Amino acid sequence: MSKRPRNLQGETHSDLPAQAPELLAQQSSPDFEVVAVGGCARSLESLSLFLRALPQKPEMSFLVIVHAKPREHRAVMATVSRATQLSVMAGEEGLKLAANTVYVMPLRGNLYVEKGVLRKRSRLRGALTGLPIDLFFAALAVDLRERVIGVLLSGAGLDGARGMAVIQEHGGVTFAQAHSNSGFLGMPQGALQVGAVDEMLAPEGIAAALEKAAQRRRNLPSGGGISPWEIIFRMLKASSCVSFSHYKQSTLRRRIGRRMALASLSNVEDYAEFLEENPKELHSLFNDLLINVTSFFRDPPVYQALKRLVLPRLIQSRDPYHKEIRIWVPGCSTGEEVYSIAICLLETLPRFEIDARIQIFGTDLSERAIAKARAGFYPASIARDVNSERLRRYFVKKEGGYQISRELRAMCTFARQNLCEDPPFSRLDLISCRNVLIYFGPELQRKCVPIFHYALNPKGSLVLGTSETIGGFADLFALVDKKNKIYTKKVTDLPVRELPLGSARSVDFKNSSLPLPVAPVRPVDSASDVQRAADQLLLTHFASCGVVIDRLLQVWHFRGNTAPYMVHAPGAASLNLFKMVRPELAADVSAAVHHCLKLGAGVRKESLHFEQDGVVRHLNLEVLPFAVAPSCEPWFLVIFEPLRQMPLPIVAGKEAAPDSAYVREIVRLRAELASTKESLQAIIEEQEAANEELKSANEEIESSNEELQSSNEELETSKEELQSTNEELTTVNDELHIRNQEMSELNAELQNILQSIHLPVVLVDESLTIRRATAPSERLFNVRASDIGRPLSDINPSVHGADLHGMIRRVLEHLSPQECEVRDADGRAHWLRVRPYRTLENRIEGVVMALQDIHDLNREPSAKLSKNDSKK
Repeated sequence: MSKRPRNLQGETHSDLPAQAPELLAQQSSPDFEVVAVGGCARSLESLSLFLRALPQKPEMSFLVIVHAKPREHRAVMATVSRATQLSVMAGEEGLKLAANTVYVMPLRGNLYVEKGVLRKRSRLRGALTGLPIDLFFAALAVDLRERVIGVLLSGAGLDGARGMAVIQEHGGVTFAQAHSNSGFLGMPQGALQVGAVDEMLAPEGIAAALEKAAQRRRNLPSGGGISPWEIIFRMLKASSCVSFSHYKQSTLRRRIGRRMALASLSNVEDYAEFLEENPKELHSLFNDLLINVTSFFRDPPVYQALKRLVLPRLIQSRDPYHKEIRIWVPGCSTGEEVYSIAICLLETLPRFEIDARIQIFGTDLSERAIAKARAGFYPASIARDVNSERLRRYFVKKEGGYQISRELRAMCTFARQNLCEDPPFSRLDLISCRNVLIYFGPELQRKCVPIFHYALNPKGSLVLGTSETIGGFADLFALVDKKNKIYTKKVTDLPVRELPLGSARSVDFKNSSLPLPVAPVRPVDSASDVQRAADQLLLTHFASCGVVIDRLLQVWHFRGNTAPYMVHAPGAASLNLFKMVRPELAADVSAAVHHCLKLGAGVRKESLHFEQDGVVRHLNLEVLPFAVAPSCEPWFLVIFEPLRQMPLPIVAGKEAAPDSAYVREIVRLRAELASTKESLQAIIEEQEAANEELKSANEEIESSNEELQSSNEELETSKEELQSTNEELTTVNDELHIRNQEMSELNAELQNILQSIHLPVVLVDESLTIRRATAPSERLFNVRASDIGRPLSDINPSVHGADLHGMIRRVLEHLSPQECEVRDADGRAHWLRVRPYRTLENRIEGVVMALQDIHDLNREPSAKLSKNDSKK
């Protein structure tokens, strides 16, 4: 079975740009294929080859998104423009997709396609997070479904693999680059490892395959073809023993259409014939219909709820004589959910210091998925979903990915099983069946929920997907967590006819220590307790016959000969009390049972009668409540007490003759009138109580509705404010990013300038702390690189002849440069300049000290003067 990502749709259309009002009227999706092309900056050569191989008018739209920095975006645009004759545009909000056009998308622009228009979203709803190509591909697939074609070119990293899987799931076709001169094939290989690639071809081959796939898809019928569909389903059932006739037809037809496009066939009839001649394609179609998409710790809030609400109760409420924890994950796909639950359980157990044996069963229809789950080897991309601590404790790093540790694999058993046909497991503490029922039709969904109820222990829990419910089976499960769809089992009985009774041999237990599923039976211990309690009550009241019912009015046990009072009605078999009791007694039994339910105390009705085979029978009816420890569920005993002689009426102050027809008629009429009055009074009281409750409920609903309306308006306002704030923050972030780049460049330039200057220069701030210094400063100012940040007073300069600190104070006070001649330790003359340091805002934030060697300049005039004197 599959694990489907949450829907990414749901955003409003209020964010259309003001400069494009004509887009508001165009709400239909494009009628041409949209090709999403992903890669990295090193794949520009492959992208050029791909674009050059396209025909002049492919009648498709191309969306290119590559891992490139914002300043490299123009270079990507130029490369694309040189490689194709198609129109090339930069992806911007408000643009409507057009055929024969290439759109170069910004990597971090938060642009997605909605109804054929590029829109900007402040937040993407869904399970996928983080990598931009994954997010873009996934959102595109959700919006355009089977009209999306995914292309993943060469590139390092793992971006794109999940997005390609989502495209496949929604009926699209995917291609990946088979080889690259650059040698960077991490992205295509990552998608191939998760099974998200239909074909791996060279860039030129992908261009040719695109045109063929699009042409075939345009020729596919939109509906109809009932007979060929039935033929395909029959062939699938014959080859795999799985009937897809009750699965959701829209999903099946979309997946079959995808296989038809890959097989170069244009209609369902031809594909049905192709399947008959190609068993390999039939096997591929079967695997394609199972949509094995999952990940580790998918929907983290669900696992947090498991660790908070379910697993602690499961551990603490275990039977002390059975130290085994049993969990079942039907539709486990490739095993990620099974191992995720095992990790959560191992993380929870140490809190309770309990030693327990753990058995987690994972079942699925796909042999290929089960084989991968047993191996427990997953690509390196799982590091996005599994934190480093869990990777260290529960995984072993190997070449190309991670493998589940031996200890964890020993707890998990995998087998092929058909959830709807094969016998279920039993004595389970937890069932996690997430995002499986969404692919079933209503009939299969109604079949699965009773199976889960049977398989669980009395206090077991059921976890469903966030978009799944138990439907009309509120009598079987109680809701624990509405948001995360966690239920607990109610103690009730389930007829065996509602459970699958197929042979256990239909389950594949190859390489598995999985015990054989047990045939469904009633819970013996609970039933015997109920029977003993009922026997005790019957003996106490000397009743000869009756039935035991639960609060849902289902009959559990028959005591004595109840045939005169209860019959099986024609039609489907039922154990409901009101469907079995005689129609003449139905009103009285209904009134008594409901009165007992309401009061929680015994109810007795006397002198009831009904006619059977021409004979009038008289009886007393009694309904008694009771409970069976330790359960708090209420039970009821309905007792039918036959009367051999009715009380005689009094006529003219004397007891009438018992054989008088007049007497018998009076007795009958009085009993009937009394019963009718009592029933009517009970109905009136119940009706008045119901009216009061409905009135109160209506007032509460109106109040709640007003509060919800107010909350909704506040949320809408908050949402708009958050969107506005997010856009402002995004703008500020972009500006800061640009500023950081400029500062980095200026800093690099400043460092180069300082390193190229051969003069001693020292920069000091207002507090006389050294901020920067050139390399020659070490000899004369005695400032080293490690002295940056130290006070100038800690430094002893190697020059003398000037009051350095006094000069600095005068510069800071009067803002006028100071100059003087100083000498170093060797007696060489230097000219010292101390100037104020001014910012761009013309603020003084320190001084700049510089030394210039003037020793040789001082000697030249002296040498010339001596030479002139000698001539004279």
